[in-house]
Amino acid sequence: MCCGCPRTPPSLSSAVCHSDDDRLLYRTGNDSDNGTGNAVTETSASILHFCEELIPCACARALPKVVELGDDTRRAACAESPWPMIVVVTRDDHSSYRSDMTTTAAAVAAATTGAAAWQVTTWSSGSPAAVCKMRSSATVTTTVTTVAVRLTAVLLLLMASARPAIALGQLQGQYNGPYPDICPSYIYCHGELLDDIQMQQLYADSKTFVDKKLRRSEAEIVKSYRELKLRNNGQVPTRAVLTKFVEENFSDDPLVEWVPPDFVEIPTVSTYVQDQNYKNWILQLNQIWKRLARKVDEDVKVNPDRHSSIYLPNGFFIAGGRFTELYYWDSYWIIRGAILCDMKDTARGIIQNFLYLVHRFGYVPNGSRIYYLMRSQPPLLIQMAASYYTYTDDLDFIKKNIQDKTLAMPYSSEDDKNELYSRLKAAAETGWDFSSKHYNNFGQNTGDLSNTDPQNFIYVELNSILQANAVVLAQFFKLLGNQAKFKYYDDIGQRFQIGINALLWNEEEGIWLDYDLTTKLSRKYFYTSNFAPLWTGSYERKLRTYYGKRALDYLIVNGVINQDGTPKLICVPTSNINSSQQWDYPNCWSPLQAMVIQGLDRTNYKPAQTVAINLAKSWINTNYVGYITSGTMFEKYSALEVGTTGGGGEYTPQTGFGWTNGIVFELFRRWGHLFRST
Repeated sequence: MCCGCPRTPPSLSSAVCHSDDDRLLYRTGNDSDNGTGNAVTETSASILHFCEELIPCACARALPKVVELGDDTRRAACAESPWPMIVVVTRDDHSSYRSDMTTTAAAVAAATTGAAAWQVTTWSSGSPAAVCKMRSSATVTTTVTTVAVRLTAVLLLLMASARPAIALGQLQGQYNGPYPDICPSYIYCHGELLDDIQMQQLYADSKTFVDKKLRRSEAEIVKSYRELKLRNNGQVPTRAVLTKFVEENFSDDPLVEWVPPDFVEIPTVSTYVQDQNYKNWILQLNQIWKRLARKVDEDVKVNPDRHSSIYLPNGFFIAGGRFTELYYWDSYWIIRGAILCDMKDTARGIIQNFLYLVHRFGYVPNGSRIYYLMRSQPPLLIQMAASYYTYTDDLDFIKKNIQDKTLAMPYSSEDDKNELYSRLKAAAETGWDFSSKHYNNFGQNTGDLSNTDPQNFIYVELNSILQANAVVLAQFFKLLGNQAKFKYYDDIGQRFQIGINALLWNEEEGIWLDYDLTTKLSRKYFYTSNFAPLWTGSYERKLRTYYGKRALDYLIVNGVINQDGTPKLICVPTSNINSSQQWDYPNCWSPLQAMVIQGLDRTNYKPAQTVAINLAKSWINTNYVGYITSGTMFEKYSALEVGTTGGGGEYTPQTGFGWTNGIVFELFRRWGHLFRST
């Protein structure tokens, strides 16, 4: 157990569970000074049961805090605490109401009779904290305890609906706020012009318009468009008129092509490749770096309000296709590939770009466009820095950019009338946009996009990454001689691991599974993200053989490999459900192949490593065949036909492709001496 929690359930007559900084996690009515007696004891017992059932005293700093209202001191604590809270409200007559554990934050409007009272406000996707605020007067009409759907974030610190806290700093000092508005543009993010153009489907790709540059100021264009509509009796202009208006007021806004100064024609990684066909291919893939390399035009820095692009100080690699900006989690694999191709300075510059974004916005957005400021992606910045350090030993870079303060993404206070959009944004933040993984149709992963409900789930891969981030930060601080910070982050890493093992590992299935907060059950569905703890090392090392064995059994049962360990499919599909979404069957995505293949390899269990090699060979082959037949690398591949792109989703298949290339370089670095072209 952790956090000073007892090994057995506590007596209801004493306050028992405290975090290291003595924040009260829960207490019983008998310990309160308001004389509420058995009724509150009953409520506290429910909270105790909930906490112990969900996470057996793991992750103390992340558990909801119980606040029993009744005096000014507690009200002050409520207002100042950064932690989400379970709020127990009592009436003036000291009666209490047993909690309804399924009540959502939006339903909470409880208050004490004839006195000032508090409520947990509704907060939108991205905020890991509730807000307590005083109300003038009201009458208790409903629940006394809330365990909100949006409290997904607190159960294992940060979930799909929460922006990742960043512990790496930025180039010049700490970010001290205030946070800028989230995409205030009335052209790129909201407003009638954007609505009309997108609803008229003026362009085949919804990104085309929002990636354009303004020829005049935003105010002038918005005014001109309103006047245009007034002349048309308030009606949306025809497509021809709209097209002309866009041509007169907007222009294409391409990034500046750029060749990394440390680019080399024959990278070191090619020396690990023995097969001549593959070696020639690797050298051609190396040339693609120059096609994907970009810098942001200086005009974006001078006239930021005329671009959707966000200024970045250094060059970077775009993903490819329609994705002509810097992307967050794509860049992890792009950076690793660039390093293997000897572009360490370029890799450092990309990381500095992300630190620049942290300095400016307080977090890393999904991508370097202002319309991405409403969400982030899986928190891999710390892992980028770790990869860079592994290959360079550049401790000065780590020392310069690490900071002692974590930063959290601000959240929108917009009314929750657009609940579906909020849920879709949260799904996009996981990187899986979109997938049956996020569907919640009465507890099942069926339905369509309207069933997307990621805020109701605790995801395996996100918590695994956060656990690994804590481990990396601990090691960085150890290298820097900061023992206190080492212990702090090492403790966080251990707490995450306890939580992952306690809540997400499913012994029956023999794999880690996402957790449903409503049903309080594991989601027993095959997704490649279930293997993420193997990839991040979020398990006890002494059990690596056991986990390796169970993972192989899981792959066999789900039809991914044969009994002899050979692939049954061309690659590991994202899921075994064909939902028509792109992050589902039969599509295979490079980062997910890496999670499975490298995860199996890192168990050091020989049969698992053999399967990893077999899967890697098959993945390399389908990438190679696709390149030979089409002359390009794909964003995703099909598990059913060698060398073909995957499908589904809201846009046509893309080519390029940054993270695909990066992972190919990684696999050749590991097993290039074994791979043979067919």
